[in-house]
Formats: sequence, C-alpha cells, structure tokens
Amino acid sequence: MQIQDNKATKIITNSYSSWIELNKKQFFNNISLIKNLIGPNKILSLVAKANAYGHGLLQIAKMAEENLDIDYIVVFKLSEATFLRKNRIKKNILVLGLIDEDLKQAIKNNIELTVFDLETANQLNLCAKKLNIKANIHIKIDTGLSRLGFLYDDIKSIKKIAQLSNLTIKGIYSHFSESDIENDEFTRLQISRFSDLLEKLKKENINIPIKHIENSSAVIRFQSNFQEFNLIRVGGAAYGIKKEFIAQNFKVDLKPIFSWKSRIISIKEIPAESYVSYARTFKTTQKLKVGVIPVGYCDGYDRRFSNNAFVLVNGKKANVLGRVCMNMIIVDLSDIQVNIADPVTLFGENPELNPEVLSKKLDTINYELLTRINSQIPRIIV
Repeated sequence: MQIQDNKATKIITNSYSSWIELNKKQFFNNISLIKNLIGPNKILSLVAKANAYGHGLLQIAKMAEENLDIDYIVVFKLSEATFLRKNRIKKNILVLGLIDEDLKQAIKNNIELTVFDLETANQLNLCAKKLNIKANIHIKIDTGLSRLGFLYDDIKSIKKIAQLSNLTIKGIYSHFSESDIENDEFTRLQISRFSDLLEKLKKENINIPIKHIENSSAVIRFQSNFQEFNLIRVGGAAYGIKKEFIAQNFKVDLKPIFSWKSRIISIKEIPAESYVSYARTFKTTQKLKVGVIPVGYCDGYDRRFSNNAFVLVNGKKANVLGRVCMNMIIVDLSDIQVNIADPVTLFGENPELNPEVLSKKLDTINYELLTRINSQIPRIIV
C-alpha cells in the first residue's frame, strides 16, 4: 500500500494497531551508494525474497521500478514473481527457487527461472516448446553451501541443458556460505570453484552472458573487484541492514529505511507492589504510570523482548514491563509526557532500536527479526 500525502498517512495509521514506514529517500540513497561501489558496468539486482526482508514486497518493488540503477528484482518463489507482474512491475525478475505456480504464465510473463536440476530443465524446455517460445533461465551452482544447485564440477549436466532447444541460458550463479565473517578463506574457495567452472564452460563454447555470486556483504567487503562476475545481488544492504562484522570493519553509509510504529491506547497509574502482565514476571516497587500498545507476538514483536526491550514514546525510552502478550505490550511511561494515541516507535529511529542491536537480545540475526513481522501490517512509503 503506497501512501504519499500526510493527511492520508494519518488516516491509514489510525486504522491499524501498527504500521511500518519505509523511507523512500534513504532507500534511493542506499542504492546510489551501492551503485557507486560496483561501478556503471555491473548489473544491479535487488533481492526482495521473504516479503522484501519484511519490508513489503510490492512497496519495495514499486520503489525499485522507479529507480534507474536497479536492473533486476530477485524473489524466491514464482508466485512472488507473478504477483509482481500482475501489479505492473516491468523490471527483469529472477526466481531463485520454488516454482509453485503455472510454468506457462512464468514463461509468457518473461520471468527468468532458476534451474538447479535436470528434471526442472526438461520440464521448462517442454513447456516452452509447447508455447513455441524460448524460456530464459539461470543455472544454480553449488560451490559449498550444499543446498540447491549442480555441483561445481558437473560440466556434463550443464552441457545437457545447453542442448535443450527451447531454453536460453541467460545467467549462471552461486551463493556464498559465510561472506559476512572475518575469515574469508572459504568465501575465496567458493569464488575459485565458480571461476574455474566458468573457464571450463568457455572451453566447451558455452558462453553465458550473466554471471553472479556476490551478495551484500561481498559487495561491501570486496568492493566488487571480481571482473568475471557482472551481476550483483543486493538484499540487506539496499535496506540498510548490515551484518556485524561488515558494519564494524567496512564503512559504507548505508542506513535502515524501516521504522515500525504503533500508538498508545491506554494510560493509567498502578500502585507499588502491582504485578504487570502474565505470570507476574514484573512487580512494581513504586507507583508507576503505564501505557498499553496494541502490538504483541502475533505481530512479530518477539516474546523474548519481555522485560528486555524499550520503545520510543515522544522521543523518550519506555521500558517494556512484564511479558509480551499476544496482541499487546505494557510500557513504563512514568517520566514521559504522553497522551492517548501518541505514536510509538518499536524498531528504528534510535540506534538501539536497530534490528542488528535488537536481534542480539534474541540470539538471532537481523534478517529473522524483520522477516517475522506479520505481513498483514501495512507498509507505507514516506
């Protein structure tokens, strides 16, 4: 849902218990910084799998459609790609994994699909032949993740795919296991395996135009120095999300575009010796002013934030008291001037509310924190 004017934004945010604001200007700034890193000759693709890392697939795709630096939108499922085409997204789209919808529609809509086994290749070729057109594909290579893809020395299978009459091999790619940690030995081994494969294919006269392996962390870390790879897949960096090692050691001014907000729906004073929320995990030692916010673990506000987080109310910290409930949290408003319906920031704005910082409280990663936010919560471009 894209809303531009302030009046409309007030209407929409008053209709929901919480909402997510996406900073369009910052998104464009992040893309510009990434494009400067990779240079003018490399293709920039925006990874928007998992509801665009929780940011909202359609909203991110609409911003990407406006941005001339972005050449591709990359998703995981075919259903995501067809959803974008139905919503008039015209950029190149690559599906990384699951073919969960009709192949005919994918081919007709010029959606590029990943082939990671011979069975998929043969099915695609047969379908394209019936339509009397050629399907564009990318071949996935397993260089060390042991997930999808042909093994890095499986020239034989790639040669078979190259002989299928109704497939055009537009790209070939692999994926890093750990490009975001200090030791880059295995990352460089994966690069070597992929490069060796590309050289062998060249000798077999199999020339594939697009070659890609670099992700967000690799782009920042290696500054896109690998000339043999000409497409970059950027997810987290575009949204201003950086892994800890990368953020600490490589200074690129990427900033989050995401703020999760709600409002105060109740304010009251409770006496000393009062228990707050379920299971009596918090007990007041003095009179407190508390507020209720209509967000809970059903929305993706993790239960492990119980007694272990704060939100921003009118620019001041308000600690979460007691257990996070299914639909609500209770916060301490004792030192804050506040009224009913005042806005609250759950994630964003304050550096301590950055998903990277918050994820450490939960012993997880920022990607998990963001992608678990309920997809039904409206995402608003501001």
